[in-house]
Amino acid sequence: MVSMEVGNAVGGRVVGPVVQAGAITVHELLPVFVPPVPRQLPRRPALWVDRERELGCLTAVLAAGGDGEGSGEVVVVSGLPGMGKTALTLRWAHRHAELFPDGHLHADFTEQGLTAAVVLRRWLRALGVAEAGLPPTDVELAGLWRSMTSSRRLLLVLDGVTDTAQVRDLLPAAPGCLTVITSCRRLPGLAINGARMVWLLALTDEDAIDLLAAYAGPERAGAVHELRELAAACHGHPLALSLLGGQLAAHPELPVGLLAARYRDRDPEPAQTWTAAVTLAEDDLPAATRQLWRTLRALPVPDIGRDTIRVLAADPAGADAALTELVDRNLLAQTTRDHGDGDVRFHVPAILRATGGPPYDDVEVIAALQRLVEYVAILATAASEAVEPGKHAVSPLRGLYRFAGRAATREWFDREHACLLAVQRLAVDLDLDDLAWMLGEALWVPLRSGGHVADVLLSQRIAAEAVGRLGVHADGRRAQRYESTAWSRHGWALLRLGRPDEAAPVCLRAMGLADERGDDVALATALSTLAQAHIAAADPAAALPVLDRAITVDRRRGAPWWVIGLRWRHRAEARHALGDLVGARTAARIAVHLTLLNPVPRPVETARALTVLAAILLDLGDPDGARAEATRALGLLDPPTDRLYLAELHELIGRVETAAGAHDDAARHRALAAGLFEHAGHPQRASGLRAQHGPEPDRQ
Repeated sequence: MVSMEVGNAVGGRVVGPVVQAGAITVHELLPVFVPPVPRQLPRRPALWVDRERELGCLTAVLAAGGDGEGSGEVVVVSGLPGMGKTALTLRWAHRHAELFPDGHLHADFTEQGLTAAVVLRRWLRALGVAEAGLPPTDVELAGLWRSMTSSRRLLLVLDGVTDTAQVRDLLPAAPGCLTVITSCRRLPGLAINGARMVWLLALTDEDAIDLLAAYAGPERAGAVHELRELAAACHGHPLALSLLGGQLAAHPELPVGLLAARYRDRDPEPAQTWTAAVTLAEDDLPAATRQLWRTLRALPVPDIGRDTIRVLAADPAGADAALTELVDRNLLAQTTRDHGDGDVRFHVPAILRATGGPPYDDVEVIAALQRLVEYVAILATAASEAVEPGKHAVSPLRGLYRFAGRAATREWFDREHACLLAVQRLAVDLDLDDLAWMLGEALWVPLRSGGHVADVLLSQRIAAEAVGRLGVHADGRRAQRYESTAWSRHGWALLRLGRPDEAAPVCLRAMGLADERGDDVALATALSTLAQAHIAAADPAAALPVLDRAITVDRRRGAPWWVIGLRWRHRAEARHALGDLVGARTAARIAVHLTLLNPVPRPVETARALTVLAAILLDLGDPDGARAEATRALGLLDPPTDRLYLAELHELIGRVETAAGAHDDAARHRALAAGLFEHAGHPQRASGLRAQHGPEPDRQ
């Protein structure tokens, strides 16, 4: 409304009395400008895949407000570049827009030069504040913003934020508003003030295929194999998938298989996309942190502890700060693997591993990896020494690291065996054959006793080949002996995996190496393993002369009693397989006696000989004698050293109890055997045992 005062005067000729106002006020009604409710959200993504868990996390923030309206809450959606943070936020925002009737405001901090003050001016104008009414200072702008939002219900979306300071003045102080921030970082400065965190990971294989199928359309959605191949090239990276999907959508006449062939024959554009994403994520990292990150990315291990990360760091004193920076940038994540030792573990997200192989052209990275291999080799040797004292008596590494008892050390090996094996492979990649051999020697006992037979197979092959390449070495004689021994152990693993036909030629190779070098220790080991291969291949008659030669070699070299007892145990197994039960019983009793003669007790070897004797007595129709010997064997295994052997022993006791008519006890031992078979990585034997005898009775 506009008011105007007009002066009033008498003009012209007047006849008679006149009453006239001296002034007249005129009121003119003009249209008033009412600013529209701001609706600044960008367009939502047209295509979408299942992110319901993450969407649910955002929705849960609304519920936290009690009335579904929010309570001045802040949510940070964090993840690597191109992971779909903006798409997720916009999809959720459009889905719940009606809950914020006073408007939706948006700011994109990837815009060059954008500051909080610039955003505040834009938003205040959007809420109806005239340009002339905007205060001149940033502090006054922030105060006016808080006043303007105190009674409004607004949804704020802040995209591409890199630092808490960018957005601190933009956060409403009063309830009723919800702020969703997307960032490649975790923004701990907001988290400590109550902001909720939502992390985006790579898409699953099925979600990636579904997204490409949506782009391809229903006519090409049936090309599942080709879509799967394209999805695999993108490693679950949403931006890479969208770029590839855009090509499918833009060329509806193009068969999916033809596009897959294009990317198979050359460096795929999607791979370049997520490589660029990693480059963006590691941009402006300090030099020492970048070196640590490149090293961690090159590691072929599932996860890694803080102490090991310090070994990798060029500056161990700054390792913790570098680790915090990498986690903040989502380049590292805390693992969910439970180690039970209180040590926090970290892993490189799988999509980041896919951005290239180990950077073996980086001298600093190579030096860090070499430090890691040396550290792990020393650690594994010390652990092996704790499991089997005296095994590494010649090692100068004894005493550098100590483990708290045999049981705790075995648990450590069980947890770490995959990482240890990966480091052994890394040693070969780095041409550190001496350390690859050293790791193979250290891993033999714990992997075998832990039932990790497939890992024994790989570890001993790696070690044998490494020694073969080693040639002349500072400890060359021992290394050459180990080549034959490692091949024998490789053959042992083949036997345990039920592949005796493959084991025999491996043992013959080990025998040839031992003969060539005049090494009686390695020769006797190879002969003994070859005999076991003959027994497993249903040719026990061929095993007996091989064992006779092994015993002759053992006596010539003055082998310990328990070693000769081991050969007699194999003689008993061969006689048993031939059906010579009396001869088998005699050989088994000799084996038990020889193990007991050993000056240093070898309870496991005694138990194994007793187990063979129990099986023979059972077939001789003496279940009571078999039960006594098997029970005696079980009592010697404290703590158990080989889960697979323990499973076989319980399986035998189950047979003994069945023959004795103690069916409940038999069922109990079979259940124990099945569980141990599964734990030792032999689920088929566990299933076969259950299928043969039916379900076990319920027990409280």
